[in-house]
Amino acid sequence: MRGRLKLIKKLRVQIFLLKYGITLRNMQNTALTAYEYAINHSYVDSEQIVVMGFSLGTASAVYLAANRPVAGLILLTPYANGYDLYNNVLPVFHGPLRLIVRNRLLSERYAPLITSPVLIVASENDEIVPFSSSEKLRDCFPGEPEFIILKNVGHNEIMPNKKTLDGIRTFLISIS
Repeated sequence: MRGRLKLIKKLRVQIFLLKYGITLRNMQNTALTAYEYAINHSYVDSEQIVVMGFSLGTASAVYLAANRPVAGLILLTPYANGYDLYNNVLPVFHGPLRLIVRNRLLSERYAPLITSPVLIVASENDEIVPFSSSEKLRDCFPGEPEFIILKNVGHNEIMPNKKTLDGIRTFLISIS
């Protein structure tokens, strides 16, 4: 949480944080509901909404950006699909065993639909999300997302990392 507060303070932006359930459908519905809530406020410029997701939350961020107009999409340690995550912990979800996975978290399915600018930050040393999955997702977008590669940075150190914060700041300036 400390990293998130540091991020908000440094970027000087308004942030709407979401807490969502663990099912994919719940994550998607929560993202859509939050978006609708935000655009119905007079102080929100609907043309300046930038969606950001971290780790598990990148699936709902990708889904939202694919289904609603957004000014930009920021993904911190994203993955192409849930199989990559699960197989990183227990490498058995291949072939027919893929059928038992309920939350497939298929960001790779929605990425080709996104037309807004995209920033991806991923670490080669992420112990939770395989770096190769972030690369795979990057290749699914129709344009060429900005891709920041961190080295010697663990999963929970990505958000407060100086290179991450500088990259987000530069990205936000470039799309404003």
